[in-house]
Amino acid sequence: MTPSNNKQVRSLTFVSTIQSVLLASVIGYSIYDFQKSSYGEIDVERINIVGENGVNRVVLATPERAPNPVIDGKEVERSIKPAGLVFYDEDGNETGGLATASMKGTKADLMIFDYKNSEAIGFNKFENDKGDFSASFVILDRLDLDKDMFEHGSAGATRIAMSTKNKDAAFSLHDTKGKERIRFAVDKNDVATIQMLDANGKVTFSIPEMPK
Repeated sequence: MTPSNNKQVRSLTFVSTIQSVLLASVIGYSIYDFQKSSYGEIDVERINIVGENGVNRVVLATPERAPNPVIDGKEVERSIKPAGLVFYDEDGNETGGLATASMKGTKADLMIFDYKNSEAIGFNKFENDKGDFSASFVILDRLDLDKDMFEHGSAGATRIAMSTKNKDAAFSLHDTKGKERIRFAVDKNDVATIQMLDANGKVTFSIPEMPK
């Protein structure tokens, strides 16, 4: 190799080194700038917020990109595909979320928090095309851990419920089988009642007293 060629090689090597340094600087600055950037508005279909282990902790998504539930590390099919926000524990199991969906003429907005294997607390609002509406707050027992949710459903027994449905308001306490046992109510005609029920749903005590 001639001295002239050696000089050209050294020159090209120097230029290449400078270009690599500049490229690395641009990439590094871009990453730093992205981490520090703020945006007035962005359009996305799904955002995954992950922990240090790469496991989802929060997911915000459209119905088309809604994630399936993960329970005990297993992914299962979701009965509906809502738009909303899903929360996960450190192992990636779903612990609750916020959802909005439309199903056969009914619009639903839900906020649910979960036990390990079933629903725990639910805030629900429903409206349909017929003009019906309801809003409720429900507290449930945990499904027994030895029970398969595919066989017994994703919720244990309802224990406390507070709701309004088409202007009938009620607060009720339920037994361990989910059967309503005490009901406090004010109906759409502003009639107030207190009732106690047996395990078969028969009213055993009422204020005011029920007609014979």
